[in-house]
Amino acid sequence: MRRGRRRIVYVLGFGALVLMGASSARGAEVEAACQYLPAAYAGKASPVRLTDRAALAAGQRVYETGCALCHGTTGRGDGPAAGLLRSTPANFAEPAFRDRLPIDCNFYRIAEGVPGTDMRGWKWLGEVTLWQVLAYECTLARAAPTSRRAAHPPNSR
Repeated sequence: MRRGRRRIVYVLGFGALVLMGASSARGAEVEAACQYLPAAYAGKASPVRLTDRAALAAGQRVYETGCALCHGTTGRGDGPAAGLLRSTPANFAEPAFRDRLPIDCNFYRIAEGVPGTDMRGWKWLGEVTLWQVLAYECTLARAAPTSRRAAHPPNSR
């Protein structure tokens, strides 16, 4: 009986290590994406507040027509087209994404796209619209950030 329990503990422990490694690898990937942020984007701050209902509604409209197909209506990367893409769309509720992606880098990725993925740039929508979409995206996480560098706009309080 004890041998069976010991095996279960080993298997569960190994599974937890594998999951932790996958999570930290995803976090490292997010950090690396922001390492060489162009000067034009570095330090950008959102002019949109998370409490601005009109801006959030505008961001939601654009998100639903342009982003939800891949990222899903809840922002978890599970949209109807997600399975057809070369890489999994970002999950905005994932702590590694939410906590390790600075706002200026997130804005850059939305504006210019993400190399090596099917995420194309949306710069043509204009800065205000992109900030509205980003503010709406932040509401999908439904959790407060735990670090200064989180994806939530700094003036959202």
